[in-house]
Amino acid sequence: MNPFESFSSGVQSEFNDLFLGDLIGEGQFRKVYELRFAPSLVAKIELRASGEFENVAEWHVWNQLRDTEWGRWLAPCEAISFSGSVLIQRKTSPIARLPKQVPSFMCDLKPENFGRLSGHLVAHDYGHHRLFTRGMRGVGLRPVNV
Repeated sequence: MNPFESFSSGVQSEFNDLFLGDLIGEGQFRKVYELRFAPSLVAKIELRASGEFENVAEWHVWNQLRDTEWGRWLAPCEAISFSGSVLIQRKTSPIARLPKQVPSFMCDLKPENFGRLSGHLVAHDYGHHRLFTRGMRGVGLRPVNV
């Protein structure tokens, strides 16, 4: 049995108050909180079933691109909950304006979705992307050697 399943709403509320710091961002489907005991990290909480699964999308994009040339453009994801409702990501500093160029798979291009991390510009909101549609260009049939 999971010990958290038996938490009352009061205990859950106290847990949230203890671990979640200030609300630092909010979108249509997620809220972003500082982590009280780890100021270099944020918790992204997906609040409603959007069908977009932005936390899961960011987790997968990070893990696919982290060791490529494109990984430097992404704020690292550190952990994700079993259901994907909670994502832990490195915290960035705000920027005033976007650079002249970003990778072509990025979309939802606005300064609020980017920040600085260790002196580099990174996207910290990349749950919506064009990796599938960009990657599908040039896809055709290939022979199967059975």
